[in-house]
Amino acid sequence: MHQQQARDARCGADLSEVSIRPNWVSLLERFGVSSRSIWIYFAVTFASAILSMIRGLFVATACSATDFTRYGVVLYSGYFLGYLLSFGSIEASFKSFPRLSVSGRVREVHELAAAVFWKLGSRAFVLGSALLVAGFSFDQVFFFDAVVAVLLGMIASCTSLTASVQRANGDYGGLAGTALVRTLLALAMVSPAAYFYDFRWVITAELVAGALGVVISSRRAGLNLHGMPSLRSVLDGASDGVFQNLISNRGLLVSVSAIFVSVPFYLDRMFVAAVFGTADAARYALLSIFLGAAILLFNVITQRVGTEAIKLVSQTRSLGEASNYVFKWASGGIAIWLLFVTGVGWLFHSNALPSGLQKYELSIVLLLPAAVLGSLAVTALVEFLLLSVDGESSMFKCAASYLGLIILIAIYVWLEQPPLHALIWMLVIARALYLLFLCGSLRVRSQI
Repeated sequence: MHQQQARDARCGADLSEVSIRPNWVSLLERFGVSSRSIWIYFAVTFASAILSMIRGLFVATACSATDFTRYGVVLYSGYFLGYLLSFGSIEASFKSFPRLSVSGRVREVHELAAAVFWKLGSRAFVLGSALLVAGFSFDQVFFFDAVVAVLLGMIASCTSLTASVQRANGDYGGLAGTALVRTLLALAMVSPAAYFYDFRWVITAELVAGALGVVISSRRAGLNLHGMPSLRSVLDGASDGVFQNLISNRGLLVSVSAIFVSVPFYLDRMFVAAVFGTADAARYALLSIFLGAAILLFNVITQRVGTEAIKLVSQTRSLGEASNYVFKWASGGIAIWLLFVTGVGWLFHSNALPSGLQKYELSIVLLLPAAVLGSLAVTALVEFLLLSVDGESSMFKCAASYLGLIILIAIYVWLEQPPLHALIWMLVIARALYLLFLCGSLRVRSQI
């Protein structure tokens, strides 16, 4: 579950608009950014995030606890596999594509993106085929679920790739619009499948909606996926070393870092189900929908803000301006999230939610640490700041340290089996330390 955005302020505003315009808007105007499209972009993308959460809540309401837990495990395992399929290609594009775009090499961005697209497909085919053979050989449902997770990972990776192209092209309107269309497609197909049928229909609807979304996004991004050369031939034909980021150590460092950081969010459901049992696993899966809303919120901001931070550092050679810009958006994102989770807590406390959700028995004891954990999703913005100053190696060290903390927590929980809320508080501590690691690394890099 991972997207980010911010910018655009239009000239021609009246005096009242000018008087309350924040400094970062004026800063962005220097780079051709328009104020009106900032709010349009965020309105559309936040609507997409809310609709995604509603889809998850509807599945939780309509399905049994067992099917909902299985749905969450397969869906988020697929998102995690998306990082493995990328293995540095997409992560390197986060920085390479904006820099190519700034230098006027948009055609090369499209060629490279299309080649990476096919590379992702070949990796998914090999992995999926192996799992499918294992499924028929051992007659285990696990392997068939894993095949579905690979397909979902392929869809997630391709969606991230097309989004990277759209950000580099400055097509934020198209990025927001295609995200909304994908969300509406998924909502329209998954909701009736959950209401009338079972897990198999729900996950099939997710696959079909996701595949249609990739087709729409790739066409909007202008990718020509027919007859494209291989990734290696595109790289060999490049006039300089910019493309090498996609197969260099830096790209792999970002990819591995993303995998490390994603482990506790995408694989936690399997761990909770194994340690705490079905009831707590279903409760945690529902709680993860709300945590997913926090991640979506900060991804929406980072989609825009992170890319602009890279461009600002590239053009102004100043980390200070980009840091102030990111900090203001981060503060706003945290405030929005805390307001949202407060409203959720009130709904549960007042029994205002449908009985299908009340059955999960979420309490303030679980919602409080989840609220803090959701606020710490702001780390995505700091990661982009590190990328802007070529801090991939520092990011890798921070991510590895974070994963080490998670492994220690997993061992302790496996042996001692504390209550579920204690696990969430431990995740809060680990994420807070990760944020401190990132900030410390950023300060060191800024002094080099």
